[in-house]
Amino acid sequence: MRDAVLRYATRAKQQGKSHVEVAAELGMSLQTLAYWRALARRPDALVPVAVVAERRPEREVLVEFGPLRVRGLDVAAVAELLKRLQ
Repeated sequence: MRDAVLRYATRAKQQGKSHVEVAAELGMSLQTLAYWRALARRPDALVPVAVVAERRPEREVLVEFGPLRVRGLDVAAVAELLKRLQ
């Protein structure tokens, strides 16, 4: 069952669905889906990274939304962060 869930989650993510949507469709918690995905990753797998120069924010903002608190980013960076967290 776990393998079937992971295959479905991978296809759904490629179609643009968020992990929140996938977990809800499957009737499981987001934490369980994330845990299963983490277990499925090979521990020795390399992950590509990009090294970029540090960028100073044009105007620093503080965003608080429930338990989430973001500080030290500009508005564009906060918007990018929230997009990536979906």
